[in-house]
Amino acid sequence: MAGSLELIKKFMRAWGDGDLDGVVQLLATDCEFRGTTGALPGVSYKGVEAVKAAIAPLVSPQSPVSVTATGYYATADSVTVTWTSVDASAQQNKTMTGIDLFLIQDGKIVLKDAYRKVYG
Repeated sequence: MAGSLELIKKFMRAWGDGDLDGVVQLLATDCEFRGTTGALPGVSYKGVEAVKAAIAPLVSPQSPVSVTATGYYATADSVTVTWTSVDASAQQNKTMTGIDLFLIQDGKIVLKDAYRKVYG
């Protein structure tokens, strides 16, 4: 359990720092990302290259979105993270709360499934 929790804490730090390469190195080759934003919310991206392309705009030092983890709940092969996020861009300026489910296999993230609520 400690290994899974530390892996996801490392992931969340890299995401928050805008470190795309740091995030990607924690993903399994056959990973899946189920997003909540974009042209088609809820779209699944499969494979590390597809996931990297999908999250690149979100995981960037220039991103106007900040994410703060508010809780971690771990088992041996999964971690659930609750979070708050603020999008300070001129178009959005919204606060969100959300929850991510991570599945871990062989020390790598195989699934990040995200859910969110948006507030004005």
